[in-house]
Amino acid sequence: MTSTTRVLHVIESFGAGSLTSMLQYVRAMPEVEHHLLFRPRPGEYEPAGELALFATTEVLPGGHRAARRAVRAAVRRVRPAVVHAHSTYAGGYVRLAVRSTPRCRIVYTPHCFAFERGDVPAPARRLYRLAEWVLARNCDTLAACSPREAHLGRGWGYRRVVVVPNVAARATVAVAGAADPGPLRVVTIGRVSPQKDPAFFAEVVARLRQTHPDATATWIGAGEPALVAVLERAGVRVTGWRSHPEAVAELAGAAVYVHTGAWEGFPMSVLEADAADRPIVVRRIPAFAGSSPRWSWGTPAAVAAAVADAAAHPAQNRASWRAFLRDHDLGTQRDRLRRVYLDTEVAR
Repeated sequence: MTSTTRVLHVIESFGAGSLTSMLQYVRAMPEVEHHLLFRPRPGEYEPAGELALFATTEVLPGGHRAARRAVRAAVRRVRPAVVHAHSTYAGGYVRLAVRSTPRCRIVYTPHCFAFERGDVPAPARRLYRLAEWVLARNCDTLAACSPREAHLGRGWGYRRVVVVPNVAARATVAVAGAADPGPLRVVTIGRVSPQKDPAFFAEVVARLRQTHPDATATWIGAGEPALVAVLERAGVRVTGWRSHPEAVAELAGAAVYVHTGAWEGFPMSVLEADAADRPIVVRRIPAFAGSSPRWSWGTPAAVAAAVADAAAHPAQNRASWRAFLRDHDLGTQRDRLRRVYLDTEVAR
């Protein structure tokens, strides 16, 4: 293939981490001609010039049937070598609308499989598993965002799997210096939703204030009003959605970045905190398997204690996370994307 290879990105969740991850794929592969079919989530997308990265853009209509028709029309119009579907809904729309062929290959990145959701009943999770097993037959490549996502994909029938690590390019994140003296400030980023578990974050803040009464907490994002109210009652400042530059500028002022998501593929926000050189403490979930247990805990009380530890020993925390995240680099991401987009004979 040549530098004129066309990739059509289809994304329904055009906001928060999935958007950030997809845009980094585009920036990493400037030799490819990128096209976009997207549905901006109301209130979650703050434009900051990202659409200029694409040769063409088109809004994905609402409704499942209309979305599938739009995918077929976009494929006819763009004639891509690759259709890259991002997240669950887009993965369904694309694979139900068109067939993966050697001339138009379907690539799918779940950004966390839907069957890992903890906010739906067991029968729904079984249905998601069945859908993945069926739709895997109409997919050339699973471009997994982490080794765990790759492992899960192989278990559900994806035959060609490439790990494309998420990356927060340091050129887009202002590297912060030492935290300002004063009250301990903790920050998180994401949609206020069951996945990110705001109640867990609120409890971390409450526990932290038992030993650091002046500690402040900020949630960069917005979401479900009832869950926003949980945070605000706990004294957490909820910023609403910010453009990406505004969000990372806010992140740079944190003493510690705290991630309390209950299930993840691999969160971009942790990588952005790393790129900003912020100490990081996370809830212990499978996405962080292999990270230092000193900074990964399963209860709000233990996470709060680790936050105080990280604030007191930032150099030790940063060294640990740099080691764990060493493969989330631009060179590795670019190499894997070249294999996904340009090499049809990549090892299975």
